[in-house]
Amino acid sequence: MPYVLLLVLGQVSAGEADRTEADRLISLIKGLHSPIEDVSFTFEGALWYVGPKQPEKSKMHARDDGLITRHQGTYSYRNDGATRLDLYRRGFEIDHLMVRSRKTLLNGRYEQLEIAPDMSRSRQPRNPLSWPGNGSSLDTTESPHRILYLWFFHLVPTHDPLQVKVLGTEMVDGHRCTKLFFDLDPDSGPKSFLNMFLWVDLQRGGHVLKFDRYQKSNLAMQLTDVELQEFHSHDKTPIWLPIRGTVNTFRFGEKYYPEPTFRETYDVMPDSVRLNMGLKDHLFSAAYDQDATTSTGIDQEKKEFRERANRPRPGPGTDRESVRKDLDRRLEEADKQAAMIEASSSLRDSGRWSATTVTALVLAFGLCCGVTAVVLRIKRRNAT
Repeated sequence: MPYVLLLVLGQVSAGEADRTEADRLISLIKGLHSPIEDVSFTFEGALWYVGPKQPEKSKMHARDDGLITRHQGTYSYRNDGATRLDLYRRGFEIDHLMVRSRKTLLNGRYEQLEIAPDMSRSRQPRNPLSWPGNGSSLDTTESPHRILYLWFFHLVPTHDPLQVKVLGTEMVDGHRCTKLFFDLDPDSGPKSFLNMFLWVDLQRGGHVLKFDRYQKSNLAMQLTDVELQEFHSHDKTPIWLPIRGTVNTFRFGEKYYPEPTFRETYDVMPDSVRLNMGLKDHLFSAAYDQDATTSTGIDQEKKEFRERANRPRPGPGTDRESVRKDLDRRLEEADKQAAMIEASSSLRDSGRWSATTVTALVLAFGLCCGVTAVVLRIKRRNAT
């Protein structure tokens, strides 16, 4: 038996050895993540246009400095992949286009509920949209999935069919990281449709400090400027988490650029971080209205949302021409922001991700502003 074992080991190819190394590293990273049974926090962020001036600039809806939208929200993740994202989004014109967006994932089921305060109660959706999903369903603009990659490694089995290679170590922002290569379409060879490089800090919790996503030979998205902070669970176990990060997209529509076109910023409120609270299934439903943590900023957003939803609406005796002009302006804003958020997505051509997931992501980008646009069109029609 020892002779046979030695004979088999002697026939292991270099590729199989690489596979074994990758398996061990994936297992190590999952082990570093294992102290995090669940995590919740509040965060804030913004979406900016930072690309070259476009011929269709007049069709874009961004402030002079490029700001498109700001958002504040709460985020919860459980180590079985269950996720909740509940955020308040507003356009750069503070009095317009405020939307509350709730997205959840539980046991392979994705739910989404979008509510705008301009909706009358009779028109507000009562039930979330729902379809099959996985962790990538929340890998979207405005989601902390973009800086906290627990979900990503949860999706990767230890013995993964994807092509994974360990490319040594490199320094990122003064920290030595292990560089990994993932190919989500290994059958395509050197012209793989979607592949990515991750730089993982194994000394501080196995978190991603840098992330490059390519589509064919084009850099599509990049995570940089990640800041980690140490927290402690109830039993005083030290746990590192990202509290800040920047995501740049290098695409506008179907064209790629050497410099970023869109920029997402994420900032976690450290005082709001809650670890290993034993989050229950009911939290991970878009129909559920409470969150696992909060902050002063979120409380203010909730208060303003309620006030805007309850404020008096123009009656039949209101100046219809003024109402129509105001609705026209807000409708134009809603349409442009829906287009801008969709244009900022680097996921519309996502290789081996399922068609259902891709459809879900595109809907997630457009629905947030599209719902408001539909409501405004109805109100404009009633005002004429």
